Amino acid sequence: MLVGKSISGPIRACVIRLEKLAEGDLHTSTPVVKSRDETAELTKALDATLYRLNDVVQDVSYHLGKMGQ
Repeated sequence: MLVGKSISGPIRACVIRLEKLAEGDLHTSTPVVKSRDETAELTKALDATLYRLNDVVQDVSYHLGKMGQ
């Protein structure tokens, strides 16, 4: 039971964060996982994805702003 909760909790938190991403939220932080297992790898990958996606959006916004001028 404890092992199941230690896995399902972080996965559920990532699902909630991904749902926010699907709604366009690029600024809410990634869930913090204290374990060193696959759920920690999942949150690290999610954080990296959000970081890179945010960079792309900022870059596109910057260039569109310059084109608009």
